[in-house]
Parts: sequence; C-alpha cells; structure tokens
Amino acid sequence: MIASPESRVSEIALLDASGADLVLSAWNQTTKPVSGDLLHEAFAKSAARHGDRTAVSCGDRELSYAEVDRLSNGVAEALIAAGVLPRGLVGVAMGRGVEMVAALLGVLKAGATYVPLDPEFPAQRLQLMLQDAV
Repeated sequence: MIASPESRVSEIALLDASGADLVLSAWNQTTKPVSGDLLHEAFAKSAARHGDRTAVSCGDRELSYAEVDRLSNGVAEALIAAGVLPRGLVGVAMGRGVEMVAALLGVLKAGATYVPLDPEFPAQRLQLMLQDAV
C-alpha cells in the first residue's frame, strides 16, 4: 500500500506464492472420505462410542454425549407427539447454551428443520423471520 497508495485493497497479494500454496493446497486437503450420515445420525454414533465424554460445554455447564443424546431423543419424541411432521419447521427460541444443542439435534431427529430464533431480537424481527421461513 505504501509503494502504490492508489491501489485497491482487492489487488493486494496478502501471501506470496509459497504462502498461498500452503494455505490453498497443503492446508486444504479435503479428500478425506465422509460417512454420508446426517448430523444427528453421526452424533448418535459418537454418543454410542464416547457416551461419557464431554460433548458440549458453555460456561460452567457440560453435557456428555450420552446426556445430549438422551435429551435430544426426548425433544424429538415430544415434537413428534405434538404433531411435528418430517420436513416440518420448528422454531427454536432459546439462549445459547448446552441445552440448545440438544434441542437442535432433537428437531433434526424428529425429521424437521429448525428455525433459530434469538430471544434477544425484537418481536417484530422475529415475526418477519417466521413469516419468511414458511
């Protein structure tokens, strides 16, 4: 920028050739095979293998894989009992925390899609988000 202050920021090379190769090629190896499992299916498999390990933490709260799996199963059962159908939409309005992870996984286990609703947002904004979701 000092050498040519009239240059646009988009024209500046932030990395030399070897740095660009390192970031774009060496660190970007994405050829690892994946299972094809959906998120909640992959989580359930992890819970079966590592049930007692910490899955999520927020502040001083922690939940193990088994606890998250059990809570999310309860959410899924309650949603299905309430009439949520596969491919349905479920609004989730709760603060960030370990329980939120279980709630979101529960929606997925019910076969639905969650619509995240931040309770800190103004009511009018939440209403617009809900209208836009359907």
